Amino acid sequence: MSTGKHFSALCALVLALALAVTVLFMNGEKLGIRVIRDEDSETNEDSGYFTSNDQNTAWTAATAITLSGDTATVSGSGAYANGGSVTIASAGYYDVTGTLTDGSLIVDAGKNAKVFLRLNGVTITCSDDAAIRVNQADKVFLTLAEGTENTVTSGETYSEAALADKTDGAIFAHDDLTINGSGALTVTAAYKHGIAANDSLRITGGKITVTAPADTIHANDSLHITGAAITLSAGDDGIHSDTSVAILGGSKVSSKIGVINNLLEIADTVIIGGGMAYTFSAAQGGRIGDSLLESDWTEYARDMIKKAADKGVKLLLPVDAACIKDFPDPIDAPVDVTVVPVTAIPADMEGCDIGPETMKLFADAVKASKTVVWNGPMGVFENPTLAAGTLAVAKAMAESDATTVIGGGDSAAAVQQMGLGDKMTHISTGGGASLEYLEGKELPGIAVIQNA
Repeated sequence: MSTGKHFSALCALVLALALAVTVLFMNGEKLGIRVIRDEDSETNEDSGYFTSNDQNTAWTAATAITLSGDTATVSGSGAYANGGSVTIASAGYYDVTGTLTDGSLIVDAGKNAKVFLRLNGVTITCSDDAAIRVNQADKVFLTLAEGTENTVTSGETYSEAALADKTDGAIFAHDDLTINGSGALTVTAAYKHGIAANDSLRITGGKITVTAPADTIHANDSLHITGAAITLSAGDDGIHSDTSVAILGGSKVSSKIGVINNLLEIADTVIIGGGMAYTFSAAQGGRIGDSLLESDWTEYARDMIKKAADKGVKLLLPVDAACIKDFPDPIDAPVDVTVVPVTAIPADMEGCDIGPETMKLFADAVKASKTVVWNGPMGVFENPTLAAGTLAVAKAMAESDATTVIGGGDSAAAVQQMGLGDKMTHISTGGGASLEYLEGKELPGIAVIQNA
């Protein structure tokens, strides 16, 4: 009997402890226990595009990897040389220098491993595979060391093993990849893409030059870029991401205040053209001549540029402009156009359309997206000469595989005028209503349907 009582008491004690532990874990934050979250984990759903590790290039004690022609030496743990290539097999910090003449730098670590890899003046060439490849890791941070030149080159024909693995970039990652730092990186691909990621790709620094026969930067998941100087030479898309693009045109920033602010919360790329773009140019110190300017909204424009950078949203603005001296009267009268950089418009001229470089920039972004929403023309589309920019964007949308939505008003009129209306997924007939919807406001008609 005594033993039974002790056993019962012991069970009660264990149950009480179990309940106490349960309460602590369920209510730990209320009790002052700090919950530690891994912000780089794929399960983390915080809204920020860039984690502290994405942007941190500080370095700690690292395993040193010295590349020497067709071999390498490793000073430290976690990596090994393997038949002309180098494999990093564990989480940790790795500092890489030297030249690899025909092999790959491979990350093949645990699925929860975070690998910090610094390129400290490297040249890596691989004739039949990606020069840098990530087979497995939770996340890889590729840091370009300050003041260094780093070169990555891949061959024209990949091996059967590489193709079976669906390798399609000179730098290729199956898992999340971040490129940061302040050094230079030159990527030259002879097969398909330059930098390719099956998962999320973030670029937060460095001077990066990519040449590829297909896409120069290709992400099958999200792609976010900030703080990097990037030069691209692509046979297909300069930047490809399976994401969304929003295009805003028209004359006034003030009419689209809420729209721009809201789109920076939900879109991956925001394109600004039309007369409103000149206020953004002036806000950055550009000379816009006699172009349309809302001087009261330059501070707001600067705020939106900063917000886009902070959130990792690509905010694309014109780089050149089609300018005229005298506004056409009547509106469709012939005009003489001069194309100049958007930041250097002569004092006696007015920007009335985007230039050819901007047309290509905007069209590439449209073609690389899955969903495109457009509100506002790129210039004075009522004039045949000044309609070129609007036509270029409309054609890019018509030729893309994306879901394309035209937000009413002048955009709808322009698309119909150009004979491309039947190529769009949807054309709204309510310009003002579509703007309110893009702004995030509740529309009474839609609210009734949703609540039915």
